[in-house]
Amino acid sequence: MKKHIYTLALSIFITFFGLSGCQTSEQKAQEAQGDVDKAEENLEQANENLEIALQDSATEFDEFKQEVENKIVLNEQRIDSLKVKLANGKKETRISIQKKIDLLKKKNADLNKRMAEYSKTGKEKWESFKREFNHDMDELGNAISDLGTDNTK
Repeated sequence: MKKHIYTLALSIFITFFGLSGCQTSEQKAQEAQGDVDKAEENLEQANENLEIALQDSATEFDEFKQEVENKIVLNEQRIDSLKVKLANGKKETRISIQKKIDLLKKKNADLNKRMAEYSKTGKEKWESFKREFNHDMDELGNAISDLGTDNTK
């Protein structure tokens, strides 16, 4: 008797959970449509975020490029002022300093060319380029300052 009661209870239990777990095809279609709608919303949001990021990146690049162009013009002016000071120096020092000035001018022109040729790529490459470029620009600025200091002695 107990065996029959347990069997009956077990079969009722299985039937109850089996029926409650079943969904009609209409319910499944509604859930799938909900998932599709949610995925479309996520896609739209991702596209908007990408567009904003690209605009921010382009703005950052344009600002950096303008800043670099200003520094390059400033370096050219500083190099030209070194040339003027060089004309007043001794002949022996003029030759060696003129070679240094020519090298600095070439480096400045190379930096200008490198900036002009840079193509916009991923954020990681941009950060690397920006870091290296700033380092090179700082080195050039220091070399110009050092040469100006040496020239005035």
